[in-house]
Amino acid sequence: MSKAQTYKNCPLDAVIKVLQEEAQDYTMPRVVSLAGERKARFSLDALSGGFRGTGGATSLKEELVERVPVLCDSGSFREVRRIFREDCGGCKALKPELTHAGFIDASTGLLTTGTKPFNLFARIAAGEMEQPGMAAEQTALQDFSSSVCICRNKPENDAHWDSEAAEWVGKASMSARHRFLTTKDLRWTFFNALTLGMSEDGDPDRPDPTSLMESIELLETLKAAALAYVTNMQGWSDKIGLYFHVFGHNSVNSLHLHVVDMSSVGPTFHKMSYKNCPINAVLKVLREELATVQAAERPKLQPKAAAVEESPQAQDAVQELNVAGEVVALSVATLRRSPPKSFLRALVDGVDNPMLVRDSRGRIFLDFPPDAFKRILNHLRMQHLRPHSTLWCADEETRRLAKSLGFAARCTPNYYLLCATLGVAALCLVFCRK
Repeated sequence: MSKAQTYKNCPLDAVIKVLQEEAQDYTMPRVVSLAGERKARFSLDALSGGFRGTGGATSLKEELVERVPVLCDSGSFREVRRIFREDCGGCKALKPELTHAGFIDASTGLLTTGTKPFNLFARIAAGEMEQPGMAAEQTALQDFSSSVCICRNKPENDAHWDSEAAEWVGKASMSARHRFLTTKDLRWTFFNALTLGMSEDGDPDRPDPTSLMESIELLETLKAAALAYVTNMQGWSDKIGLYFHVFGHNSVNSLHLHVVDMSSVGPTFHKMSYKNCPINAVLKVLREELATVQAAERPKLQPKAAAVEESPQAQDAVQELNVAGEVVALSVATLRRSPPKSFLRALVDGVDNPMLVRDSRGRIFLDFPPDAFKRILNHLRMQHLRPHSTLWCADEETRRLAKSLGFAARCTPNYYLLCATLGVAALCLVFCRK
């Protein structure tokens, strides 16, 4: 027998001794939580020193992939968060796993930025490394560069975006233009879309409203930054896909939003379609959770109290809108004069619209012609003086915009032309009689 093998030769008697000791230990009474099957399961997991998933999964990551193999819409994202909270122990179970793997600094609660493990996007966000040629692209983020940064794939992955070779499909970039957007906030709960809005200290069955609001703000910032980036970069089309790979299906343990030009996607995009979860799907679920928590915290109103109109102060609140870069201010009462079910009425009624984008100051950004939009607002402002549901306007652009927003719009009669026409008709009658 080689001496090189002696360090790992474990005698049979030693194995038998340990098994006998463990058997004796398990005959002793032990306390197990009776607060339901799920909590009992995780109490046993803690006692035995490890995670035990379905189908032989030995980690949370494997468990989530096995339970939710396709994760590309709001329904599957909602389900994976439920499973993570209810069946897998939530953040309290995941943090030790990531910390043991070296991705979380236990003393700070932040993502690590060293080389072992090599967490690419966390290192770039922390300024520990800079990708060649990307400094110029950071300027395309404009004001967003203070909180987020743009990253790229390996050059060879970009070069083979359209390759159908087996070695590149699933590895190459998803499009001819494919970038990653990451946050400079390295709190570990921001490491992936799965844990956004969650708190390691809170009740996994009750989402934390503060964390949810912070996460929604982060996602809106990432979305607005991505749109600013593609607008300021040459060659990008106006068809942009924004996707997350949710934990379990991810390859890097730091948050990164895939920014994909949908006008020229390659084989890898189709290969990854089962796990490309749109940012709007993530936002939808987080907003649902926030609305549920806020509704639970809000005191129940009596029928009469619920029917009371809003206070004058609420009606007089000022709403600022960013209309193609021009800030427009108006009262909430003015917005409420919009037709029922119209776009502007939905804004003030709080109807969820995942397509809405906010600027760096939190104002709703509307990419409409400013002059035409302001004419529509002026129509609303005059409603209390001259109530009229139809917007009369000679400008074709304003009428088209008004109709798209749910307003009735008609062309203003041209009285000068009408008078001229009548005058010509009268002259014709005179000459005919002569």
